[in-house]
Amino acid sequence: MANARVHATIGEIPAERLLIERGRLQSLAAAYGGQSARTQGTGRVRKAVLGYQHPLAVYDTLLMEAGA
Repeated sequence: MANARVHATIGEIPAERLLIERGRLQSLAAAYGGQSARTQGTGRVRKAVLGYQHPLAVYDTLLMEAGA
């Protein structure tokens, strides 16, 4: 229903405007068939590298020493 009424901003009926502009629209890009950064040519998915996490007591100690 909304596409059949005159749009307040463009002053035209959106369904009719789409028919006019459809010829000017670009086609969608083809799906990417290359290698992703996760496989890097090996064909195997690499596991994510996890950072090292210290126990929270280490950070508490560092903050206490910095504040002293």
